[in-house]
Amino acid sequence: MASKSLGPFPKTLRWRDIIARAGAPSAVETSDRTLTYMLATYDVLTKDPEALKAITFLVALPVATRDQNPSKALAEQFGISVSEDPSAEELLSAFDAFLPGEHLAKLAVRSTLVERLEDRTQGAALFSADSWQVWRDCDARNFCDLARQFYTHLNEQYFMQALAQENLTTNREEVDRFAHEASLITRAFSARWFNACARYEVPEEGSIRWYLGHCLGKLDLELSREMSDWVEPTGNPWKRRRAQAAATLDL
Repeated sequence: MASKSLGPFPKTLRWRDIIARAGAPSAVETSDRTLTYMLATYDVLTKDPEALKAITFLVALPVATRDQNPSKALAEQFGISVSEDPSAEELLSAFDAFLPGEHLAKLAVRSTLVERLEDRTQGAALFSADSWQVWRDCDARNFCDLARQFYTHLNEQYFMQALAQENLTTNREEVDRFAHEASLITRAFSARWFNACARYEVPEEGSIRWYLGHCLGKLDLELSREMSDWVEPTGNPWKRRRAQAAATLDL
């Protein structure tokens, strides 16, 4: 996970304010408790094989489109099976086969895929016969926007899970906005990683795992900054939070 980060990104909402408007009896205490839970969860995700497969699917799409036969490249390089001209439904089915079962990271990828495919049908690409163009457009530095969408939806899923555990019902639009703003910290790093490790080659599994962990570390920092006792550090800013998160999961 990330050992350092840029300073805090501007936000229009604070997590504790969302918690307070949800009617929690002690907004600060409940906010810290849900944040600690999410920090622990994100730490576990860095080693989660299903989360790794989820982000691998998104990485595979732009990488494979460099090949003259993207469906062949997907099969040979990533073990993903689709036809030469897959429909949206077939691509989603291929993802289900690649990552079977239920997982919140899987839901985040599905939301990202659907969002991208819907954008395609509403834009100029609708008139293109190339069904791969929507993913080819995510190659190079543009991968950062595809990745940011994924981390936004990942945040949404886990933020809502944390609220449900506290039996809190809140404004979904506020949660989604907070999730989006918290994900922005992953955007620049996603572009740098992709250009360094995936722009001219097929990234190895270890590289993708490292990338996932680093981005989760950046999300960890953004969530830690919402804690009531947070003081912006000058050194390694997340080790204490990680230890607290690990202790929480052991309870």
